[in-house]
Amino acid sequence: MIVTTDAVIRIARSPTARQYIADLRSITIVEGPRAGVTYAGGRLTVTVDPRQGMAGRPSSARVIRAILP
Repeated sequence: MIVTTDAVIRIARSPTARQYIADLRSITIVEGPRAGVTYAGGRLTVTVDPRQGMAGRPSSARVIRAILP
């Protein structure tokens, strides 16, 4: 959750990227078979695989790439 929050805050602080999170309405963190991130319709979904430890969660850079076009 900290990594995802950090990514959203970094986007919000950027004057040129801020517009891409204007429609952000929810952040959902789910457990799945592998780490991943999707962003559609104002909904950011972060999938984590706790069995993989740190490798089982997406990086903040990956979260940012999912949000920015």
